[in-house]
Amino acid sequence: MLLLLAGCQGSGLQFSDDSVLNNIFNTAQGNPAELARDPYDPDARYRGTIRLTIELLEPDDRILDIFRVNLQDEDASVRAAAARGLATHGVAADGKLLTEALDDPEPLVRRAAALGLQRIHEPSATDRLLELIVPIDEPDQNVRVEAALALGQYPQSDVVVGLLASLRSDTEQSLGVHAAVVRSLELLTGQNFGLDFIAWQGWIDANPRWFADQQEYTYPVFQRARAWFEYLPWLPLPPNEEASTPIGLTRTPR
Repeated sequence: MLLLLAGCQGSGLQFSDDSVLNNIFNTAQGNPAELARDPYDPDARYRGTIRLTIELLEPDDRILDIFRVNLQDEDASVRAAAARGLATHGVAADGKLLTEALDDPEPLVRRAAALGLQRIHEPSATDRLLELIVPIDEPDQNVRVEAALALGQYPQSDVVVGLLASLRSDTEQSLGVHAAVVRSLELLTGQNFGLDFIAWQGWIDANPRWFADQQEYTYPVFQRARAWFEYLPWLPLPPNEEASTPIGLTRTPR
């Protein structure tokens, strides 16, 4: 176990003159950058893209370019993995690429793009995100959940109206989508009326300054408790993420 752990501690990427992309993981699993660009095997491209997302310690333009290229891959799992990579390591300009990915024919990719837009602020995405919370436009409830959560960072009247419309009793939404919608409404308005559509509508009708008590938006992150073996002193802690505001979001709550 100690030998295995010692071999896993180097998790940075290095580049040398004799190779465009080279890293220190010369293991049986292969070079993740090379796997991510394998022209013949979509499974290799998927595994390489995921590994680059997990193992990259500092953003590098050459790795980001791999994510951008793979976002157009013929395989849906590769496109979804690339969206995850851009969400984790991308820059503000990558928000437009994730917005385009919201139109992907595969729900797996649309969901990954919506998740990415929780981490990258892209105002041009709001129209499409609003469409994706409507059941007739987006049949996959998981996509609707992530789209609803992404909308919580945009203090716009059309966003509030669209979110509120999804709470109506005649709207065929799942409880998970409703919970995501309520979360975004709470962040945008600072109010808490739960699933009570009538209470929300009454407050909106009576208050012209909808965003006066807007709360800070932070994207959802992966969190889990430590497993029993992770209490051993030589094992790393769970890979829990730190919540933060989306890239490109400089506005403070009003």
